[in-house]
Amino acid sequence: MKRLVVMLMLLVLSLLISIVLYLLSFFVSFKMKNTNKLSPFECGFSAVGFVHTSFSVHFFIILIMFVIFDLEVVLLVGCLILSSVGILSFLLMMFFVVGGIYLEWYLGKLKWMV
Repeated sequence: MKRLVVMLMLLVLSLLISIVLYLLSFFVSFKMKNTNKLSPFECGFSAVGFVHTSFSVHFFIILIMFVIFDLEVVLLVGCLILSSVGILSFLLMMFFVVGGIYLEWYLGKLKWMV
């Protein structure tokens, strides 16, 4: 019970310090509000044409697949570190990775169409 109280006190203290430092930096900082600061910045050049162009939905599907498989590869390292069930966990994760890639290839999600 005593450890829980100490942990809660440390949590409250850290939140309090974070809030105080944030507010202190907000009120102490020097702010210049002119047209150059408030204008959008695009690599030093003035924006030409409509800036908000839409991306293809396929781009986002590829991005999500990359993130998912990237996380699975990170989990593979953890499976190899375990000594007793390392090989079984590794083979199970490889089954899901290869099965997921096969399923995406079978459904045609890996074909890049513009």
